[in-house]
Amino acid sequence: MGEMLVYPMLRAREMVVDVPDRFGTPRPEPGIPVKLSETPGSIRKPAVGFGQSTAAILQELGYTAEQIDGFQKSGAVYCGNT
Repeated sequence: MGEMLVYPMLRAREMVVDVPDRFGTPRPEPGIPVKLSETPGSIRKPAVGFGQSTAAILQELGYTAEQIDGFQKSGAVYCGNT
């Protein structure tokens, strides 16, 4: 996998691009696979981190902040580092 992330042809075709994460550190991400000349795609933000959306999703499902905190303390869910 590591070799693929630095493979010159994939980098030249922008199939792998460096995108700053939420801390500003460049991370390799998959590029836009379809290349359209008149409406090119772009990566506008990094992918979410593991567990980063868990709390928001649980809140949308109706769980309270106290319940979500309890889930996280018990190890039932991971809500990421905020």
